Amino acid sequence: MPGPTGPAGTDATGIPGQDGADGSNGSDGTDGSPPAEWTYTDPDGVRYRCTPVDDFDPAQPRYGCAPTSTPPPDDPTTTPDPDQSDNRGSSASPGLLPLNERRRS
Repeated sequence: MPGPTGPAGTDATGIPGQDGADGSNGSDGTDGSPPAEWTYTDPDGVRYRCTPVDDFDPAQPRYGCAPTSTPPPDDPTTTPDPDQSDNRGSSASPGLLPLNERRRS
């Protein structure tokens, strides 16, 4: 069982002491090994797994990457931006004549 609570302390009124001297630098560690494998996902949402090639050399590591997924389907609830839709055959650009409306005389 703990003893009774002691009296409250008072605020420190002194100034902080000086910093101690810096220690000596440590030695460099040994080089680590290249990663055994890793994964990444590209901007289209396809996930890849990268593994060492058959003639793997840790001094000059090379990897081969293969997809492990397919791109996610487009969201059917979204609609195209009207400013980016295909306007071929329309008169949306009054200064330009679409190629499919050009006639030879």
